[in-house]
Amino acid sequence: SDSEESDPGVQVRISLKLAASVQDRSLEVPTEPIAVPADIGRKGLSAVLNHLLGRKVTKDKKQDDDSVQDESDDDDDDEDDGKLPPITFEFIMAGTNNRLLRKGVEKEARQYGISLEEALSITYFPATTAPDLSEEEEQLPD
Repeated sequence: SDSEESDPGVQVRISLKLAASVQDRSLEVPTEPIAVPADIGRKGLSAVLNHLLGRKVTKDKKQDDDSVQDESDDDDDDEDDGKLPPITFEFIMAGTNNRLLRKGVEKEARQYGISLEEALSITYFPATTAPDLSEEEEQLPD
């Protein structure tokens, strides 16, 4: 269908890989492709990773459309005790010249002509230990 762009239900498959330069290999998650909303961005991906790593997930107030929230709210607090605080991650999609992800995954892929048929390969690393891409930061396209 042509309404893909605005359809909130569209999902893409991604495969997350911890950057080779990261010393802390405890941050690795399985590389099997997982389905995520096509418009997921850096914040959402960080939440997914923190969830996979069994860390606390920052509750984003704006995302109340999760109908699950009502039931899960009560027992969430207990579960989170003893969990490590969430980490903010940076993401680089394969095929984008090592650009830090600053858009939704699908937009980024389309911009670089990356096929969405295959799982998108995304390298991640904790935001604090960026692998020497600090100059990249300033050159935002728009």
